[in-house]
Amino acid sequence: MSLQPNSILIREVWTENLEQEFALISGIVDDYPYVAMDTEFPGTIYKLSEFIHDECYVQVRDNVNALKLIQVGLTFFDEQGKLPACGTDSYCIWQFNFREFDLREHISYAPDSIGLLSKSGIKFWTFNQIGVDIKKFGELLMSSGVVMNDNVRWITFHSKYDFGYLIKALTGRNLPETRGEFFQLMNIFFPVVYDIKYMIRFTPNLHGGLKRVARMLGLQTQRQAHQAGGDSLLTFRTFKKLREACFPESLQRFVGSNTMEIREVWNDNLREEFEAIYRIIDDYPYVAMDTEFPGTIIDTQEVDNEFRYRKVRDNVNRLKLIQLGLSFFNEQGNLPARGTEGFYIWQFNFCDFDVHHDPQSPQSIDFLCRHGINFSQFKERGVDINTFAEFLMSSGVVANDIVRWVTFDGKYDFGYLLKALTGEDLPEKRDKFFSLMKTFFPVVYDVKFMINGIQGLHGGLERVAGALGLQREGVAHQAGPDSLLTCRTFSKLREIHFPGPLDQFHGISLTENFLTQNLHFKFNDYSKQDE
Repeated sequence: MSLQPNSILIREVWTENLEQEFALISGIVDDYPYVAMDTEFPGTIYKLSEFIHDECYVQVRDNVNALKLIQVGLTFFDEQGKLPACGTDSYCIWQFNFREFDLREHISYAPDSIGLLSKSGIKFWTFNQIGVDIKKFGELLMSSGVVMNDNVRWITFHSKYDFGYLIKALTGRNLPETRGEFFQLMNIFFPVVYDIKYMIRFTPNLHGGLKRVARMLGLQTQRQAHQAGGDSLLTFRTFKKLREACFPESLQRFVGSNTMEIREVWNDNLREEFEAIYRIIDDYPYVAMDTEFPGTIIDTQEVDNEFRYRKVRDNVNRLKLIQLGLSFFNEQGNLPARGTEGFYIWQFNFCDFDVHHDPQSPQSIDFLCRHGINFSQFKERGVDINTFAEFLMSSGVVANDIVRWVTFDGKYDFGYLLKALTGEDLPEKRDKFFSLMKTFFPVVYDVKFMINGIQGLHGGLERVAGALGLQREGVAHQAGPDSLLTCRTFSKLREIHFPGPLDQFHGISLTENFLTQNLHFKFNDYSKQDE
């Protein structure tokens, strides 16, 4: 049977053919492991006037828990963008129609949303009569091979509600109380997600909703809008076109973007972002930190701690900071959410380094370029380091005994921050350096030091995280995602090996006794790129 070009068959799924259609899906998912997904639901009935801390998740949770799913659309495709035919002469996509929402009985819905769905062809009476039972759908989805599968890539557009309804169906329960518990379920059921809404932040001209982005990419909508099958097909086509036009290489940097939002900080939003940090620091007093800089250009024969300090000092004094990542979290390991379906981390991009004239290690600069650092953009839009230091000084993040700084081999990281905060070169002697450390960063936990003596944990950050069963979120060797991986590694290490108070762990907190007697770990020449 020959396929008709551009012919799409929407396989409408009702209660009578539910098992048959899931059998087809189970048979094709290995060959078509990408799944573009869309849902239709009765709008939202709970709104929040402002987003503080976890309130955005609360809005999603309360709406999903109160409302009923109406429709799910799934479009499967392979690495080349080909769709399955399933023995027909057309390419197939799936549209599941559910029975639970009853317009005659349920008073919990947004009238405007229901009116839009009715105009788009949703026949609510038909759905009530022959639609799929959501519990049976959850059971079959669970056993289909589509969820809890590291090989399956889920493609969405701004998917907080979509995944909320699917998790509710899969668990047979309301969404969990906290955002952290929700993301744990996300990682279990949907390990790999690409959210187009997030991806377009890395393009110069794409913005708006799905239809607008599709049109800007030269696509046309051929199916009825606001039905889940057709919208999942448009999501697929938009992802395919976006990948071809803007991201022809690896998409690894976008994995998990449904839950992670990198707040890119430039000169024009520096004040706004520090105001956001100021508001959350009391509730999220742990700060995982990472930096990117132009490598090292000065080497010394390491004889003792003084020589090790000189190597750090001389390199930091001659070089310039390129990027800083900060991930704030609380005692439970939760990160702040502010007006998004996921959580925020911060990435500060600095303008001071001139790739054409300033001292640098060519290998390090090439390495950063290959991992997405755009030095021209940094020079044009980046943050001035002196202005950054002024905001940092007044943010409540430094010189605060309540704040716990978390690093992985943080000698250069703190060196660059001290240079920025003081506006001067690092001091001649290491004793003065540690005196400044105690002033600006009273409490520090260095993961590289913490793993000393723990069997199976050694090497760089990526290796240690992998040994602890963690996966990276975002692109490697950019400071924001690296700070997040530092946060995750610290939290997992603490959970497994140090369940008690960390202040009792000798040599982690930079106390007076530690500073004078246990300096070696700070100036041992560990490489941050030894993965």
